[in-house]
Amino acid sequence: MDIQITVNNILLENKKISEDVKELKSTVSKQQTEIADLKKQFKKSTTQLAAAEKELDEAKKRINYQREEIADLQDRLEQYWWTGNPSSLVNGS
Repeated sequence: MDIQITVNNILLENKKISEDVKELKSTVSKQQTEIADLKKQFKKSTTQLAAAEKELDEAKKRINYQREEIADLQDRLEQYWWTGNPSSLVNGS
């Protein structure tokens, strides 16, 4: 009689363990899907960041060029102011 009780207890434990394993497999599968989605999002974010950094660098270059142009125009205007020579506005001489 004790052997049969022990066997029944083992069978019940095996059934519970099987259910736990099934649940764990489901959880792992969901987590793998979430990880794959996160990797895709990360890759997209990285690509967007690279594009934004490139755009920022180009904007900085345009700003620097415009600053140089403004400084040159200010120099020409100052020369005109002091010399009264309109040609200094056109060719910078």
